Amino acid sequence: FAMFFLAEYINLATLSALATTLFLGGWRAPAPISTVWEGANAGWWPVLWFLVKMGLFIFFFIWLRGSLPRVRYDQLMRLGWKVLMPASLGWILLVATVRALRNEGYDMQQIALYAAIVAGVVLVATVLWELLRGEGDKDKQIVPDVGSGGPKKGGAAAAAGFPVPPMDAPHYHGRSTETPSRPATTTTTREEVGSGTH
Repeated sequence: FAMFFLAEYINLATLSALATTLFLGGWRAPAPISTVWEGANAGWWPVLWFLVKMGLFIFFFIWLRGSLPRVRYDQLMRLGWKVLMPASLGWILLVATVRALRNEGYDMQQIALYAAIVAGVVLVATVLWELLRGEGDKDKQIVPDVGSGGPKKGGAAAAAGFPVPPMDAPHYHGRSTETPSRPATTTTTREEVGSGTH
């Protein structure tokens, strides 16, 4: 159990160190400090800056995990493969195109304007596609309806293809769904009928 936790938190520290190196300037002092103080990047200070930035990333990750609800694994994979991967590939193509056009001597303001227009059109098309696709998926979903005795289409209970039983189902409240059986009938003798005890 401890090894699983160690592996998870070592991965967290590794990711934080990588993000610090790539996005936060690594071992260099933050911008306001380095502009005022000349010795901020000398001696042991770079190690301290790196550890402080890495600790901030770790704090941010743990804070995020503690405050946000957990995401199901299939939702996480859908976000990664259907949203983040296409967005990152599109971003790489956009940056490469802008760099190539700038190297050819085109005007940067015109390039930025065209890039913003293309990104806006793609964003609007994506949102419209998701809205239209979402309405079509609602009609195809089957939701069990306990009250009418059969399935019906639509509804939020079958979100993402996972049927959710209704919360007012009898077995949730300790009641059985079967009809109670009648007690067995007893035969009475003539003496019990006469005496009134049966």
